[in-house]
This record gives sequence, structure tokens and C-alpha cells, in this order.
Amino acid sequence: MDAKIQRRKGLRLAVAAHAQKTQDAIKDESSCYEGIFKAAIDDVGLDTVVKRVLESDPEWASEMLQHIPNLGDHRDALLKKAATSPSSALHALRFVDDVGSHHQNLVLAAGAGAASLGNISAIHLKDSGGFDCQFTMYWTNAGKPQPQTGYPNSGEWVWSSTLLLGQSQTMACRNFALNNAPLEPGDEVWIYVSVKGGKDANSPLRFTYDPTTVNCAEFTISGTTTDNSLGYSQMSAAAPMVQVSISANGEASYSPDEVVVERSTDTGVQWHMKTAGWEFTGIEITGDVGHDFGEPGFNADHTIMTVTDTVADLGEFKYLVNYKNTATGEARSFDPGIKNKD
Repeated sequence: MDAKIQRRKGLRLAVAAHAQKTQDAIKDESSCYEGIFKAAIDDVGLDTVVKRVLESDPEWASEMLQHIPNLGDHRDALLKKAATSPSSALHALRFVDDVGSHHQNLVLAAGAGAASLGNISAIHLKDSGGFDCQFTMYWTNAGKPQPQTGYPNSGEWVWSSTLLLGQSQTMACRNFALNNAPLEPGDEVWIYVSVKGGKDANSPLRFTYDPTTVNCAEFTISGTTTDNSLGYSQMSAAAPMVQVSISANGEASYSPDEVVVERSTDTGVQWHMKTAGWEFTGIEITGDVGHDFGEPGFNADHTIMTVTDTVADLGEFKYLVNYKNTATGEARSFDPGIKNKD
């Protein structure tokens, strides 16, 4: 339902109920669902507000579930109402803490929107609109929507740089995590764009966070400040990939033989073992300044190794890649030519 139509419908209900605080909140165009619902509860009480919400658009139910705590016995009825439309069901799945036994019904109601489009480790946005914008990532961790659960103040979230018309940026998913808003492999993630002086954009598409992949979800935002659209274009490789083959005598060769790491990717390098019977065991990194690169990530059989944080403020740096024969345990290493590029 269009926001202006929602406000008009809510205002009619508030006038009929002689709810002055609610009328004032709705007329204030800067007000949001949370402020309007709280004003309505002050005016006519929780029971009456829930009754009107259940008689209205399913979106009202999902928004009330997100913003109003201590709903008590009303919670089940509101969750059932939210499951009556795909958009409100998806909203509830993403933003409502602990949907309990209603989870499956909400997933079914959300339909294709609830399906992951694939595993990613990074998000890319291009600004093709007539406005400035920033993007961040939303995700669900242990059933809790983040980062808003850990940090209700959006000023404390991690945001991209401010993008101007024609500019773009790629950010690693892991960079959006915070102490009180953890991100773990398997979490559902999606993009949220804040448009300066206009309507924000919240993508209905979701992905699965996987730190061992170089996949990046690419988006473009276009239009005007008040009438914009956020479109998903493709999945791309956000970081260099090195294919490694082992010869009969156990020596490694790799293609490409030199990898240039662009700082803007911020997702590191991924190594793929192409020869059966061999696996990666680790990696050592040296550079001209000290930096904590963290531990590499591996897939289940250690044939794919992803190294993140390789794009810090370094000059030249080197990898020493370690691998072994899974049958004999023979351990080897090789030193590929790797350069850092600002």
C-alpha cells in the first residue's frame, strides 16, 4: 500500500476515534510507524489499536510486530495477519524477533522472496540516480534482525562512503558486523540504501553469507530522491581467484601467476585446488607493515581457501601458500607473486 494512502486511511480512523495524538503523528510527515502506533496506543489503548490493525492492511501488522514490544496475546493474531501477503510476510521474517511457530507459514506466504539467491561475501552498489546515497547491510543472526537489534541508532551502523551520481563501491559483508550485531556464515543478508533527502530503498532479495566465496551481489539504484528503484543486476567475483594445479612431483603451478589486489574489493583472494588428492593447509602473509590478516577460511574439504583483509594499507606483500597430499601427508608450499594495488 502506498505510504500516502496509508496515512490517509490511518488519519480517517484517528479522526473517527477522536485520537488527537495519533492525528498529530500522522500529519507529521517525518513520523514513522513506531511513533504513530505509540501515539495511537496512548490515545485509545493497545487492544483497540490491534483490532484496527487486524482489520487493515497486513503491512500494518508486520510493522506493529517490529516496533511495539510486549504485545502479549495479540502477537499470534498479528503474525497470522502478516502471513496474508507476500510482502508483509517477508517483512516479518526479516525484522520481527522470534516468529516462533509461525515461521513456516510466513515462509510459504513470502514465496520466492524468501528464497536465497545464492552465497555471497560482498555487496556492490552503483548510484545511477539523481541523488547522493549510502548503503549498509541488513541480516538475520540467530533469529534476530541486525544491526538494528544490537544498535537501534542507525548512526552506529557501518555504512558505505557517500556515493554521488555515477559512483560505486564494493564492501565485504563481514565489514558490516559489530560487537553487538554479530554476523556468521549461513546468515541471511540483504542491502539497504539510505537516500539523502528522499525515500530509502530496502531490497526484497536476500542472499546467504559465506566467507569462503568471492561472489558479490551487484545492485544499481536509479530514479529520483522520492521515486527511486533498487535493482539487482548480477552475481560477480568480488576478489581475485587463483587456480592451483599440482604436478606429478608435487610442485604447484597457478594461474594467473600474478594477482593484483584492488583495495576497493576488500574481500581478499580465493585459492582453488584443481588437483584431486591435495588440499590447502594454510597461508602465511608478510608485508612492509604489520597487519592482522586473520585466519583463512576453508570449504569442507580444504580445496578452496579464502583469505580476507588482504587489502589493508600495505605496499608490496607476499603469500606463502601451504598445501599437502591427503594420502601421504607430504607437506609443501609455494610463493606466488602477489601485489597490493591502492
